[in-house]
Amino acid sequence: MKKNYGLDMQGPFRIERVAALPVWDADDLGREVYLTTNNKKYRGNNSVWAEVDVDKIWTSQDAAPTGWSIMAGTTDALLATKGGATYTTGDAQAGTWTQPTHTHTGGAHTHTGPAHTHTGGSHALSIAEMPAHNHRVTRIFLESGIHAFHSGVGTTPQPVNTEMTGGGGSHDHGATSSAGTGATGSANPTTGSNGTPNTYRPTANVGILIERT
Repeated sequence: MKKNYGLDMQGPFRIERVAALPVWDADDLGREVYLTTNNKKYRGNNSVWAEVDVDKIWTSQDAAPTGWSIMAGTTDALLATKGGATYTTGDAQAGTWTQPTHTHTGGAHTHTGPAHTHTGGSHALSIAEMPAHNHRVTRIFLESGIHAFHSGVGTTPQPVNTEMTGGGGSHDHGATSSAGTGATGSANPTTGSNGTPNTYRPTANVGILIERT
């Protein structure tokens, strides 16, 4: 405690510029000092010197006000609270917008929806597209100019095969599709190689992180 012309100068009335914080004692309760090494003000609370002014804040503005500047390295990032396995350190940036390359594998499932019809392009098979095959016919002999069918006079019918035809070639019915799995995600956030570029951003109220200058 100091006396100055009979006035008690302890507590909040005693403000001075210092190059280092004094060793705290009970008389410093409520006292304020301005630390010249970092241009911050401190107040003595019940046990220590506590910083009075916050020097880093988020604000819903487009540009930093006078006396402040946008913190470097904080652009295009969300705000998060410290904790867990990813955000382990405060006053730092962690996490990534990069989508990892990954694979979607579909399992057995059923789609239930309204009755509908799939209409595709029509196609008539050519001879070359038909499977190889022949046609069997029955040969019947004639006697004395009379047609001797199986129910009439004649010899026993003899089956005979025609020549082979058809080529078993491939064909399509217009639009087709194939099943399988595929890799998605982006190994390159700029070009989108191996998947989709990292263009997704959630709807946000955009502001700036600023610090005193």
